[in-house]
Amino acid sequence: AIGTATNASAFAVPGIAFSDVTGMTLAYTAPAGTTKLIITFSAECDVDYTADSQYLTTQILVDGVEAEPSVGSNYQFCTVDPLDGYAQKTGATMTRVISAGPGAHTVKVQAAEIILANGTLDDMTLTVVPSS
Repeated sequence: AIGTATNASAFAVPGIAFSDVTGMTLAYTAPAGTTKLIITFSAECDVDYTADSQYLTTQILVDGVEAEPSVGSNYQFCTVDPLDGYAQKTGATMTRVISAGPGAHTVKVQAAEIILANGTLDDMTLTVVPSS
């Protein structure tokens, strides 16, 4: 069975520490035979700042463990346009994989700003697909 969560409300990323994204936590029960979970997060993303080194980073956790590739804040979900220092809203997607057996799991998305990027996520979808 596929698990999904959606949230059409804007989420203002509160700062440089990873925070749970509102509405993007899913209690998921993997069926018998599952050996890994394939997880996709998509959202409209906006970074509003005046320098080109700012970005919004996201990570997906399963039972408190970052899904692979595990890169922490090194993943740029969306960033500032280096030509004018402001980003247009953009659709962004990330897919992660983690070894996980059958049974109950908690899947959540977290986000953080890198160098006070004033990031916002909106129109979000979290999808979990079991694989064997």
